Amino acid sequence: MDFRILGRLEVLVQDQQVTVVAGRQRVLLASLLLRANEIVPVDDLVDRLWGTNPPRSPRPTVQTYVQRLRQTLGTPERVVTSRTGYQVLVGPDELDLARFREHVARASTTSDLAERSGLLQGALEQWRGRPLVDVPSESVQSQDVPHLEAERLEVLERSFDVELRLGRHAELIRQLQAVSEEHPLRERFSGQLMLALYRSGRQAEAFAVFHKVARALAEQLGVDPGEELRTLHQAILTGDPSVAAPQPVEVVAAAGAHHHASPRQLPPDLRDFVGRDELIGQIASILEPDATAGVPLVVITGPPGAGKTALAVRVAHELAAKFPDGQLYADLRGYSVTPALTPQQVISRFLVSLGVPGLAVPSDLDEVTTLYRTLLANRRVLVLLDNAAVPTQVRPLLPSAPGCAVLVTSRNELRGLTALQGSRPVNLDVLPPAQSYAVLAAIVGADRVGAEPDATADIAAQCGHLPLALRIAAANLLARPRSSVGEFAEELRQGNLLARLAIDGDDEAAVRGAFELSYTTLSAPVARLFRLLGLVPGSAFDVDAVAALGDVPVEQAARLLDQLTAANLVGRSASTRFHLHDLLRLYAVERCRLEEDEVSIAQATDRLYRFYLVRVDAAARLLYPVWLTLLRPERTGPGARFTHSSRALAWMDQEFLNITAAITHACVTGPTQLAWAMAELLRPYLVTQGRYRAEGLSACHAVLDAATEAGNHRAVAAMNNTLGAVYNRHAEYPRAMRHYREELRAHRADGFAVGQARALVAIGNISQAMGDLDEGARHIRDGLRLAEENGSRSVSCLAWMNLGFVELQRGNLDAAEHAARQAVPLCDDEGGRIAEGECRAILGELLLRRGRCTEAIAEFGKARFLYLRNAVRHYEADVLGLLALAHRELGDYPAGCRYAEAAASMANRSSAHDEEADALAILGSIYLRLGHDARALTTFDTALALARRIGHVRAEIVALHGFAEHSRKSGDPGAAVAHARTALERSRSAGFQTLEGQTETLLGWIRFDLREFAVAAEHAWRAAEIHQRTGGRLDHARALHVLGLAHRARDDAGAARRAWRQALTSLPETGTTPEIAEYRRLLSSVDPAH
Repeated sequence: MDFRILGRLEVLVQDQQVTVVAGRQRVLLASLLLRANEIVPVDDLVDRLWGTNPPRSPRPTVQTYVQRLRQTLGTPERVVTSRTGYQVLVGPDELDLARFREHVARASTTSDLAERSGLLQGALEQWRGRPLVDVPSESVQSQDVPHLEAERLEVLERSFDVELRLGRHAELIRQLQAVSEEHPLRERFSGQLMLALYRSGRQAEAFAVFHKVARALAEQLGVDPGEELRTLHQAILTGDPSVAAPQPVEVVAAAGAHHHASPRQLPPDLRDFVGRDELIGQIASILEPDATAGVPLVVITGPPGAGKTALAVRVAHELAAKFPDGQLYADLRGYSVTPALTPQQVISRFLVSLGVPGLAVPSDLDEVTTLYRTLLANRRVLVLLDNAAVPTQVRPLLPSAPGCAVLVTSRNELRGLTALQGSRPVNLDVLPPAQSYAVLAAIVGADRVGAEPDATADIAAQCGHLPLALRIAAANLLARPRSSVGEFAEELRQGNLLARLAIDGDDEAAVRGAFELSYTTLSAPVARLFRLLGLVPGSAFDVDAVAALGDVPVEQAARLLDQLTAANLVGRSASTRFHLHDLLRLYAVERCRLEEDEVSIAQATDRLYRFYLVRVDAAARLLYPVWLTLLRPERTGPGARFTHSSRALAWMDQEFLNITAAITHACVTGPTQLAWAMAELLRPYLVTQGRYRAEGLSACHAVLDAATEAGNHRAVAAMNNTLGAVYNRHAEYPRAMRHYREELRAHRADGFAVGQARALVAIGNISQAMGDLDEGARHIRDGLRLAEENGSRSVSCLAWMNLGFVELQRGNLDAAEHAARQAVPLCDDEGGRIAEGECRAILGELLLRRGRCTEAIAEFGKARFLYLRNAVRHYEADVLGLLALAHRELGDYPAGCRYAEAAASMANRSSAHDEEADALAILGSIYLRLGHDARALTTFDTALALARRIGHVRAEIVALHGFAEHSRKSGDPGAAVAHARTALERSRSAGFQTLEGQTETLLGWIRFDLREFAVAAEHAWRAAEIHQRTGGRLDHARALHVLGLAHRARDDAGAARRAWRQALTSLPETGTTPEIAEYRRLLSSVDPAH
């Protein structure tokens, strides 16, 4: 037989088609074929056959469909029944999907390009169109088909790569054009089309493809093309030999499989790198990976401009194939005008590159180092650490397991690494004369320098054979095509600047001479912009920032930067992003101080920092509600142009390091008020994102220190609030509490009542998170009173909203509803959608506690929509957990499970540890109801450990409740009672009335199981009394349920009847929980008239 799913579903027997007419039979067959020769659980088949609307008894129906499918196929033995599901038996060549994957696997093992091409073509020939297009299943179409199509596109990309390597670029163009048109945002196809067009002599069309995809990415996603596509564009632009049509070559197998997630961070290699062959071989031999000999460490040292980084990058590229799990790179800024990177900052970035979510990166150096070394164990990764100053910068960044290698560059010898870590030092001196000549020839052109060899040698000598000086001199000579080499050499001889290049040990002077010659060739506007770039606080910048700095239109700034890039004084990182080398930055700073007066420097700095401030302000307004901003100055510059939160996030990701550097710099040199305002506005980014947390906290602490020293209470309060918000987001409650209390002190010293109100609300919020609900409510009410007395709508809204949440946790449902409804009309445009979303979530939970589950789900859906609409996905985990709880109460455990798993996953990715603990506790309870007892126990254990680690009392109680339920179900009443008593004590001490009542009900069930009916009735009565007082009607009915059972067991049918009647009365008419039918059945057993 031949089964085909890569197109319409077809079954052929001896080339004759077997018709599977019924839609459900096609769904069943497709579901089995997608997992051919595997047992497919019945639950999975039910999901694919009926989705969310299965029949009342799906299993017998599935069995009937299987019997009919066997009859249709004519070979009953093909479909095998097991205890848990069904399995279709398929031979190795009987399924097109299997043939497709077999061809792809074989293609990966051959080193013959022609054979690989044939195998990949054979794989793609198995496809006849969109897979399973005639299979009427939402699950199949939404889950399975996209995965299959993604698999095909990946193979298609590989096939195009092979064809390009075989020189078949011309034949591919039409097919690549069609595929690129169909998938305009898939950059790989666009890059392959650009390469095919370029190799076919159609360079202009290749550039048009790049600009088209860049436009599409900007308009639809708000991002630039990726690094790979930008590098290809630049290579085509410069005619790099790497993109030329291939010559016939003998291909060898790749040295190991490359994981798609493996980082490839090495800077681009210099195509005109010259010399150092002996050193390259020496370093490469030392760094050769050895699984038994530890981690090799090489330190390249030498004077500035000697080419340490260029050499290290060349060696790293040559070794890249031997480190298939990735290459990590960091500029440690050991010798830089910007602060040196700390080991924690570097490791945090490396962890993100290795796949760790930003918000999941630990905040402790020992923890990040341990995680970093654990991730690198059993991997082969090359680590390149550039520009180190001292050994302590390097030691934490060293992997611990064999298989990796580390390459370091430094102006210092770093002898401590040799003594303690066994590093091999490599000292880099200037180039030999012959190689200096070769550098000039490679840049200026062999014909031009060859016509004047003596003059060329003279230039090399005057440059001191220092590679950086040679390259700058060559760039200037190249920019003057009408000058002879001799004339240029004579110009170098004039004055004393170039003479200083030959002075040993005067590193800065040696480089300055080369820069000076290049600088003097610039036109006045270009030279002015270059020296102003010395005021940019970071190493990278975009054209908009430069326009603000220079007080020129963006178009003019772009033109000036193009000229600086052509002179190799500025490097280009992306289409509108640039960078300065550290030494060039020092020279720019020097020129700025020499040629600009203090007023112009202050004005330029103020323009740049105000540009940052306006942009950060605009991003903050989009990313997160700013309830009260203390330090935002009056706007004096143009507004930002963020049209969507994704653009704001992209800009913040790029500029964050510049902003924090500007803040730190301005704290010392001014303007301090701009620094303080920028730091406060970092709060939304730091709260909602996980990147650069260490840098952000460092900048905020710097501002806090400066504000404290200056005695500026308002700035002290703002920074403590920002720091408290960040620590709160990461569930570091004690630290958050300290900062919020300091904020309150500062506001009191400043006499600012509204600020005091906000601080009191924040303190109350942390108190409730740490399990002191009464204290939390007291502080929030104090804050609310102050806010209302002083007419602050935004802080009043915040206070009412937090009060509603605390009262909800306390079990005071009427008070919680009152607070939430008071907050809703106070939601204004700034942050209003998010505030309304939080109120909706509170109201939804109120409805849930009152048994109105369907209405609660509707409210949760509205809250989720509001969060997503305003791009604050970190709140979504919480509302997903509430949706899981609502579906659990309705008895829809599969849906509840999906929501809870999504909530736990999202919270984990966001490092929202409190929400993760909540979601895990809910998930464990659903697993228990689904009969997955072992999985439930593991989940409860994880939730409890996490809750106790971060001090999240509510989740701790719910997890203990889950352990008690599990022990009861497992027949261990002693353990059940112990867990429940602990949960009860924690509930009472913290003031969680609802959880206290729920635990009393559980103890009633446990005692009922033990036939201790009187004790069971006592627990149930106390639970019913609590829930009646708080208004939790669903929990009240459940307490009355067990109370009635205890009364009936004691032969008190009247009391049982009263309890069950009251239980039915407690539930609303709209209630649809599964218990209602049970309560009616029980009532009829003691009241025949019912």
